[in-house]
Amino acid sequence: KFVQCTQARCSPVARHSSLSGDGLIGLEEAYAELGLPVGASIREVRRAFRRLARELHPDLCAPEDLAVTAMRFVAMKQAYDTIMSEDRRPAQPPGMSNLAGFMSRMATGQGHHTASSGQTHELWLDFRGSPEAVAEPQREVLQLFWKTRDIVDKLGLSLYVEGHVDGVVVEMDAGSSCVEGWDYTWLPLVLADQSGALYNAQTKEKEGWLRNLADGQILSARSESNSEGESADEDLFVFAADAEEASLARRRYGFAMSVLLMPPDPACWAVAAAGAKADRAVA
Repeated sequence: KFVQCTQARCSPVARHSSLSGDGLIGLEEAYAELGLPVGASIREVRRAFRRLARELHPDLCAPEDLAVTAMRFVAMKQAYDTIMSEDRRPAQPPGMSNLAGFMSRMATGQGHHTASSGQTHELWLDFRGSPEAVAEPQREVLQLFWKTRDIVDKLGLSLYVEGHVDGVVVEMDAGSSCVEGWDYTWLPLVLADQSGALYNAQTKEKEGWLRNLADGQILSARSESNSEGESADEDLFVFAADAEEASLARRRYGFAMSVLLMPPDPACWAVAAAGAKADRAVA
């Protein structure tokens, strides 16, 4: 059953007739489009964008509403791009002037870019069912990065800043030694229970909910039944098991999900981190 797009969400096309050709609009108008006060944090901007992207996603709109919804989405994306435009992102250091920082990032599997590509989701590593990886996580991340780097180099592509590992997910019953011995200054650790609920291992706070791409109906099934107490504001983690699923998840849910969760598979990460050109070359 489709969730009908209301007039509050799907504003008339005429409302957005003044969108500029360069893809950017006025800053005040951009914040208003996302329902935020001027000067809201980048974290708030990303969360508001993802929430609206889920509401306007084709999974949740009836076919007759798609045209109006598409215009609403274009306006929302232009608002996001305006706020996240180059002059508001961290500057990338010229050349190799920051050699120590460069080597440190490379050594820990964090890539070498410091300026954001504008991508709205993060890439997280799935260590569920891998006790050996949990035992030596930094070594696992380092090996994954260099294998991914090798694939991307051979394709003649480039890793975005989002090409590094942003966090790790393990099972809820991974053990107290894992939780207590984890280096939280390195990467965040999240625990997943059997229902798909995710909790911060350090603070015990709810982080979001996990869905497998292979199960399908990630958004529509959730809208029809909210028996697990999920909130529309909670972050969506989408699990992709291989490179093909990673490509599909990035294309279909790239704006709606907050995290793309993948196993330590270099082909998966090459597709997710290098973008559209790697979809065809790796999958």
